[in-house]
Amino acid sequence: MIPKLYDSFDTTVAAAGATGYLGKLTKCTKCLVNESTSGVYTLETETTLNDPMVPNLLSQRIIQIKPNPHDPLQCFEIQDTERIAPGTIKLTAQHIKSFACQLASEGDVGYTDAKYTYNLTPAGVWNKLFADSYIRDATPFQFSSDITDKADCYLGFNEPVLLGDILGGAEGSLMDMFTGEYHFDNYSIKYLKARGKKTNYRLRYGRNLSSAKQKETISQTYSHILPYGTVSRENGSSIRVYSPPYEIPNHERKTKKVFILDCTSAVEDIVLSGQTPDYTQVQSLMTDYARHYAHSNGLGKRNVSIDVTARADLDAMLKLGLCDSVKVVLDEFGTSTTAKITAVTYDALAERWEKMTVGASATSLAKIILDRRKYNL
Repeated sequence: MIPKLYDSFDTTVAAAGATGYLGKLTKCTKCLVNESTSGVYTLETETTLNDPMVPNLLSQRIIQIKPNPHDPLQCFEIQDTERIAPGTIKLTAQHIKSFACQLASEGDVGYTDAKYTYNLTPAGVWNKLFADSYIRDATPFQFSSDITDKADCYLGFNEPVLLGDILGGAEGSLMDMFTGEYHFDNYSIKYLKARGKKTNYRLRYGRNLSSAKQKETISQTYSHILPYGTVSRENGSSIRVYSPPYEIPNHERKTKKVFILDCTSAVEDIVLSGQTPDYTQVQSLMTDYARHYAHSNGLGKRNVSIDVTARADLDAMLKLGLCDSVKVVLDEFGTSTTAKITAVTYDALAERWEKMTVGASATSLAKIILDRRKYNL
C-alpha cells in the first residue's frame, strides 16, 4: 500500500483519525511498521527527494498506512524528518495512541502523606478520570476492557501524571494492577486480559524455519514467589496477610530470586473474624494462587526468544500476528516450547512481514515495573 499523507489529527469523537488529505507518497521506498507487546508502535518511512509530497513532509503531519495483515488503516504522527544522501528523506512517526498518552491528569486536592484510592475496574479508572475532570481535555479516544476485576487504584487521582503513565509504565498503572495487553486501533484503546490466539503453527529449524537467532536471559527467571493479599475483617477494617515464600518446582536458578505477587483477588471474598484471626485458609489460598501463577507464566524458566527473518518463513506466517502463540522446536539448541509473538515489523509497501520475534519480550511494560518491585535475597 502507498502511504497517504494528511495535515493533522481529526479530534472529533467520530473521526477515523486524520483530516486534510494532502496526497500519496508515490516515491516511497521504505515503509516499516514496528509493534511490540511493550507498547512500541512506530513507523519508519523513506522516500526520494523528488517525491511530490516532500514539501508537505513536516513534523506533526499524519501518515496513514496499513500496519499489519489484520487491522484497518492506522494513523502515525511524524516526529522527525532527516535528509540523507543520496537524495532520500527519512521519516519517523508515532502511532496516534501517543496523542492520548500525553494527556495529563491534574490529581486532586489532598494531604501529601495520604494516597486516596478508588476500587475500580480498568474501565472504571478511565471513566472516573474524565467524568470527574481529573483530565480536563476532551478526547476522541474510546477505552474498553474485558477485565472486570477491581483493584485499589490511585495513579492519576493523587498528583499530576500523564495518561501514558496511568495506562502503563509506572508503578500503580493499569498494567501494574491488572497485567493484560493493549490493542491500539486509531482512537480505540482496548485493554485485554490476553491478546492474540493460540495456534497449531510449528516453527522447526531445518523444516519450516531456515534461520534462527536464539537469545536466552535469566533476568526474569525466579526461584520463589512471596504471596501477599489484603483481606477484610468483620469490624470493617482490612489487613495485609503474607504467606511463606513458595519455591517454584524445578526452577532454573542457582541463586534465590523472589517474585512478589499480589494475591488479593484470590482471597477478596473472605472476611476474618475475632481479635486473633486464623490466617490458615487465607495463606493456603494464596499459596495455591502462587503455584498456579508460576506454572501459567513460566516464572521458573529461562526466557528464550527467536528472531524470524527468513523470507519464506515470514510469508508462511502471514496469517499470524502479534501475541499469537506458536510451537517452537529448535533441536540444534535443545529447545522446545510454546511461545508468543512479542514483536513484529510489517513492510506496508509490500504488505508482508519483515521480521518477527517469538518468545520473551525483555522490555514489556509489566516487566519494567517488575524490575522496580522485585525482591532479591
